[in-house]
Amino acid sequence: MNNNNNPFNGPDQQPKMPRFNMNWVYAIVLVALIVLFLSGGGEALGGNGASQQATYTRFKEYVEKGYAQSVVVNKNEGTLRMYVKAKNVRDVFNMSAKQVGAHPYVNVDFGSIDELDKYLTVEQQKGKIVDFSYENKRGNDLINILLNLSPFILMAVVWIFLMRRWGGGTGGAACSM
Repeated sequence: MNNNNNPFNGPDQQPKMPRFNMNWVYAIVLVALIVLFLSGGGEALGGNGASQQATYTRFKEYVEKGYAQSVVVNKNEGTLRMYVKAKNVRDVFNMSAKQVGAHPYVNVDFGSIDELDKYLTVEQQKGKIVDFSYENKRGNDLINILLNLSPFILMAVVWIFLMRRWGGGTGGAACSM
């Protein structure tokens, strides 16, 4: 009698445990990286606070109403971040201060740096903005390249995984009688 289908193979009749498969570790790491990149580099995972996209006109309205704590301008990307005062968070985000996090801000695209500089200087003199500053940092080029190539990389990984699964010879079941 052939006992090939018996799960209790071996001298001590213990069931065989499944082997650890590294593919699960690779999949978990890949999913974690995708979530990290798509969420803004981890910033949305509890880093800086809530953010909202707004037009330049809406930004001016917020400043006129006195909602702006500070403004950080990125010259290279043509964007700015207006950090909202804690007492005005509900007016801008329609949520409480606890829900939006420590430093909620509004992202704005702007056209002319000269006009923006004049505008911010005038508003600071009026007392509508506490301070404003400039930063020249650019986005991480390596992350941008990886994000652009990620669909192709993912397809290649899935293709290799499927080809290994479907490839015969090494792991195929032997037919014995």
